[in-house]
Amino acid sequence: MVIEDVEGLETPEGIIKPLLFKNLSDEPARLLCVSAPPVVKSAEEYKQLLRKFQKER
Repeated sequence: MVIEDVEGLETPEGIIKPLLFKNLSDEPARLLCVSAPPVVKSAEEYKQLLRKFQKER
């Protein structure tokens, strides 16, 4: 399993850091390593969350 570290998203609750996990079929599946909630289950959910936080700034 390859884990690719990418830039984190800083939130009032902590830093949300997406990690890219490549599974055996080599299709990337995005999971999140979070220092605090909210928990994000998909890349699309992460993008929506990212847009939401960018709007609030």
